[in-house]
Amino acid sequence: MPTITFGMIVKNEEKFLPACLESIKELADEIIVVDTGSTDKTIEIAKSFGAKIIHHKWQLNMSKARNEYIKAATKDYILSLDADERIAKQDIPRIKPILEQHPNVMGFFFVKRDYGFQGTARPHDDPFEESKEFKTWMEVREVRLFKNDKRLHYTHHVHTDLFQSIQNLNGTVADIEGIPIHHFRQQLTIEQKKAKRKLYLQMLELEVIENSTDPSAYGHLAAEYGPEDPENSIKNYEKAVALIKKHKAEGRKAWSFHPAIIGQLALIYMEQKKLDKAKELFSLAAELNSTDPRHYSSLGEIEFFEKDYTNANMHFLKARELDHPNTVYITDRLNALSKILGLNQVYF
Repeated sequence: MPTITFGMIVKNEEKFLPACLESIKELADEIIVVDTGSTDKTIEIAKSFGAKIIHHKWQLNMSKARNEYIKAATKDYILSLDADERIAKQDIPRIKPILEQHPNVMGFFFVKRDYGFQGTARPHDDPFEESKEFKTWMEVREVRLFKNDKRLHYTHHVHTDLFQSIQNLNGTVADIEGIPIHHFRQQLTIEQKKAKRKLYLQMLELEVIENSTDPSAYGHLAAEYGPEDPENSIKNYEKAVALIKKHKAEGRKAWSFHPAIIGQLALIYMEQKKLDKAKELFSLAAELNSTDPRHYSSLGEIEFFEKDYTNANMHFLKARELDHPNTVYITDRLNALSKILGLNQVYF
């Protein structure tokens, strides 16, 4: 049976850490905790679970801290969670058999449920005790389990990512279905949120200096500025898109995050009624094989407005194929286009 190192980075996590480590203790053959300066009982708690502690000087870079547990890991695979995350008890026995069945897969995507956010509505038959007090959650797909290959490393200062490193090695990545990571976000005060945003902006500004040719660096910075600072947000999205276009012209492969960056700027342009710019970017996202159905429905909406009904129909069909969440809207548009184009096709 494959063995697993559990790795995490922490700082002052005494509130959440026990539940996280309790959830994985039967799965992990080794626990490595990288501490970046805790002053509470975090280290004491980690040691009580048999964890190896690595003290890491904070360098405004989460990837550098995470890479420490990759360097130190001695088992076949590495699983990573944050302190405010856990895996349900009933799912723990399912994980190692999946690894055994797929020995050639380098990394595995999990769906992380961010509880307390709008998004997916809790099904009435959801089997998890962890979700019972929540009506909705936001779902995020992330690589959290991967082979202990010392060539792998995290990238980005804040929104750490391993997928790019796996792609660089032409590694295979697969989805683990039905085993979510349950994320109970810490409830922060207004002052704490402001301090966190200030820190993240500082880290991301540093990242674009250090990685000035990486579109994702500008995309992350743009997202952090967000609606609170639209001028800087748009400026950085535009820098990111310019780099993505340059890379495309040079024949370089787009990363999975790039269509999301393009689509976000396109949505901003749509809100500003700059439809020509929005159409160009949604088309670019489609060329890069975006998996976001909103990109295709938005492109179809612009084409519908321009009376380009054939292309609008094609893009609404693509949005439907990708399971657009607003099925009523997509169905109505497709039925209207079917009548206009004389297709005699009825959608339900």
